[in-house]
Amino acid sequence: FAAILVGSTIFGGIFFFIWQEGQEQNPTPTESGASPPTQVASDSKSAELLLKEAIGAYGQGDRARAQALSAQAREKAREGEELAKVCNFQGILEFESKNNPQAIAHFLTAIRHEPENGGHYYNWAEALRDEGHARAALPPMMVAAAYRPNDLLTKIKLNFLLIETGQGEPIAAKINELSQQGDVALDVAYAKAALL
Repeated sequence: FAAILVGSTIFGGIFFFIWQEGQEQNPTPTESGASPPTQVASDSKSAELLLKEAIGAYGQGDRARAQALSAQAREKAREGEELAKVCNFQGILEFESKNNPQAIAHFLTAIRHEPENGGHYYNWAEALRDEGHARAALPPMMVAAAYRPNDLLTKIKLNFLLIETGQGEPIAAKINELSQQGDVALDVAYAKAALL
């Protein structure tokens, strides 16, 4: 079983959560009515199962239940990849609640337990950038791009950070050049420039 989890930010960023089977996951909360927080009998449930249930609750727009389940999953999670996945998910929840300092702490914990996962670095960079720390966000986004060399979104975000920090004038010029072409939509121009 693999759940897909993607959370989008106001700024168009997307957070990635990689499940144990290796499939990228994307939480997109729905606008449907979320049920009130429920007490979950979790004594016999594993951290993995609790996290899957938290992702499901999040996907249904029930953020409170997702937070409660992820807290229970964290208590049960073993060191390493399992704990990293729970912390990354908790970071996503905090980021979307605009609690960036707590989100950053969760992403850093995820990195400590699974340092080879580019998604954790990407999420950390997005939270730093959202806090107004574009320069501080650049190194983790570069690491994310190194771990995810074929991920177009990471390349685009890295290029935006380079431009934002004044290190990407050639890229900005290329985006402008491509967007001036009559039949090239601006989003296509961004994608083409990111591939340079």
